[in-house]
Amino acid sequence: MIEVPYVKLHVAAVEPTYATEGAGCFDLYALDDIIVPARSYTEVNLQLAFEVPADYVMEIYSRSGHGFNHQTRLANCVGLIDSDYR
Repeated sequence: MIEVPYVKLHVAAVEPTYATEGAGCFDLYALDDIIVPARSYTEVNLQLAFEVPADYVMEIYSRSGHGFNHQTRLANCVGLIDSDYR
């Protein structure tokens, strides 16, 4: 497992966590409670800055349980962050 360095940009930002020891990826948390109206979209404020290692990308997906239980998904279904994005 690769460690992805990150910086909290706000004192209240929630650090990424692995839900279980066997988790394949870490969970991200919104800084603020938000309500997204049906058939709408919004940006989610994490207040985290990641430093993706060279030759890697960071992929962001909606958790399957959350997506099915709350009918939410990423606008383009997946987020992709290149290592040279700063």
